[in-house]
Amino acid sequence: QMVRDIRSGNVEAFMQRLQAIFADTDYRIVGKRELYFQNAVAVIFKMLGFSLQTERPANGGRMDMVVKTSAYIYIIEFKIDKSAEAALHQIKEKGYHLPFTTDSRPTVLIGVNFSSETRGISEWQKEEIRKQQIQTT
Repeated sequence: QMVRDIRSGNVEAFMQRLQAIFADTDYRIVGKRELYFQNAVAVIFKMLGFSLQTERPANGGRMDMVVKTSAYIYIIEFKIDKSAEAALHQIKEKGYHLPFTTDSRPTVLIGVNFSSETRGISEWQKEEIRKQQIQTT
């Protein structure tokens, strides 16, 4: 179901399932750093068969994660003990979405916040960017 969620753009359902996975993880083996959560999510995406890039460089900085499907481009920014809004703000402020503006697929920005206290996903937000057709003269 997680594969279908990502392929169809159903971020809410995917994130709810991901949240459940972290909630079911033994607290004794869960790290308390952003990198731990980023790596865990990367492994999940890879196990689901998706191609992804972590720490993808661009002129504004490094994107935590980029996942591409035939229908969508997902740019995911992770925070720990901050907010999903702060993660989304970073994507937009640093222009992480700009390298994909000529791609016809919608770009979905996802900000995810992890809680070091609960060792799981505390919140997420998404924003979809629809692209305009490039005019040629």
